[in-house]
Amino acid sequence: MMLKLSYRDVSTKRTSITIDYLGIMMLKLSYRDASTGTSITIYYLGIMMLKLSYRDASTGTSITIYYLGIMMLKLSYRDVSTGTSITIDYLGIMMLKLSYRNVSTETSITIDYLVTSITIDYLGIMMLKLSYRDVSTGTSITIDYLGIMMLKLSYRDVSTETSITIDYLGIMMLKLSYRDVSTETSITIDYLGIMMLN
Repeated sequence: MMLKLSYRDVSTKRTSITIDYLGIMMLKLSYRDASTGTSITIYYLGIMMLKLSYRDASTGTSITIYYLGIMMLKLSYRDVSTGTSITIDYLGIMMLKLSYRNVSTETSITIDYLVTSITIDYLGIMMLKLSYRDVSTGTSITIDYLGIMMLKLSYRDVSTETSITIDYLGIMMLKLSYRDVSTETSITIDYLGIMMLN
């Protein structure tokens, strides 16, 4: 599965958490991007991709984790900056160019995930519960996340010309409940996976 969640932190009244998540499964996911009015379809078979950005309310700091695994992916989406449609077919150990806009600073960021020269090691236990309201449908979504992880990821930050490596070993449990607007039904997914990538 692939999941991108952006929601408003009512305690700070700011959008503070975004998760892009792909797990061990084969899935055809179609959904409507309310901001552009376009439909997106993803075909996925593989291990995992994770992008986690969240704000630590106790310290006021932001934390971002990027993870890439082994996957076969077909992604069709519309690039709102150019108005064109893009399709990506991928099989293998991923090399990804990621471009996104940082809304807090109004700047655009591009990352190339390549080989490494800098190493960051992280070992931690996480427990996360996300609840937010989908303004396009008026429904509420809740995710319970428990993960034990040690991360190592290789990517190149083109803005600084540096490379970073993170290794990942983790156990995850994910429960996702959401509303399928095309059928007006509610769907719940329980996911438990043990992953190791070097």
